[in-house]
Amino acid sequence: MADDVDVCAICADNFIVNSKVIKCKLCVKSFHPVCVGLKDLICKYLCEFDNLIWFCDNCKQVGNSSVTKSQLDVNSDSNSHMLILQKEIECLNREKDIQAKLISELESSLELHKFKSDTLQKELSEAKSAVAPVKNIASTNTYSQVLQKNVKNEKNVESSVLLVKSADRNNRDDVLQVLSKTIIPSRLNICISGTKKIKEGVAVYCKGDDDVAKLKNAVNGQLNGRLTANELKKYNPRLLVKNVNFSDDIKDDKMLIENIVGLNDMDDHADLKVITKIERTRQIVLEVSPDLRKKLLTRGYVWLGWRKCPIVDHLRITQCFRCCKFGHIAKQCKSSTSACIKCSRDHMANQCEVASDQVKCINCVSYGSKSKSHVQVNHAANDSHCPAYINYVRNLRNRINFD
Repeated sequence: MADDVDVCAICADNFIVNSKVIKCKLCVKSFHPVCVGLKDLICKYLCEFDNLIWFCDNCKQVGNSSVTKSQLDVNSDSNSHMLILQKEIECLNREKDIQAKLISELESSLELHKFKSDTLQKELSEAKSAVAPVKNIASTNTYSQVLQKNVKNEKNVESSVLLVKSADRNNRDDVLQVLSKTIIPSRLNICISGTKKIKEGVAVYCKGDDDVAKLKNAVNGQLNGRLTANELKKYNPRLLVKNVNFSDDIKDDKMLIENIVGLNDMDDHADLKVITKIERTRQIVLEVSPDLRKKLLTRGYVWLGWRKCPIVDHLRITQCFRCCKFGHIAKQCKSSTSACIKCSRDHMANQCEVASDQVKCINCVSYGSKSKSHVQVNHAANDSHCPAYINYVRNLRNRINFD
């Protein structure tokens, strides 16, 4: 090997393959850091700082005779400085570990929030798909929009009902005949909008509560022993609380009521009852008094747990998609035949092949026949303008005490 080629004083190999080199400050010989047991970090500092001195093992043994006091002092200072730097490096490494742990926790939190968001989106999608699609042929109005419009226009029509029944259950068909022959509405100044046969007699629809009271007194006075008259029992209204966070303190009905009463300035004896809790859609159905309903709807929300929850009127409408009638679901259906929601024939809607201009509502066919009136039937049974549906909802609302 040529004399001008620098080689390691220990392994006699050059620095072509391994370019890292360290030199002794006393003998000025070159060494591979690996050969003298130096770590890369120490070599880095020795190369970067000129005031740091390193001696090979041979020079350390003769250090007292060869190294001056000033050199040793410099070496001592350098070693102290190196220790300080090592401490700083350790602190930086600890800070780096803490930051890495914090980043990991933030990433985990982000993943958790993303999972919750995806779960809520999935629940929302399932809730939407659980509701039967409302197909409106004439317009894009929803069931609720049409219902609200009709309820506002006919708020006081047929709102008061008197149930007249036969004292003798064997002669139910004679109730209306006996009633019409004995009671003369014009003499009593009673406005009657219509009658309807019921299981044990007849339902009389009056203009208002005053008319009901007059008719009730007349029936029970003039026909006592033959007919009995009672007002239709009305139920308290129900409200739907939305966007509820079902924490442990509101899962129990009693605690839930205490929570609502305490946070919403209510009387301890408020007429409030929990009907059902729907955790999947984050909703609660409450039954309240008419006065409490007005108060809550005027405000539009309730404080509940950790949230401010919207509150709206609730009317549970069910429709069977086997027979298409209202008031029950397919699982409870007792009909011997099915009815298509589009054409009213005996098959399911997904098997129907009729054109859109040939649809027929089975409910309106029956409604028109019973009411002996002309009713439009050329629509699907789930159409938002369905007269039978609107009539069903109107009658349902008439049984609720909103006043």
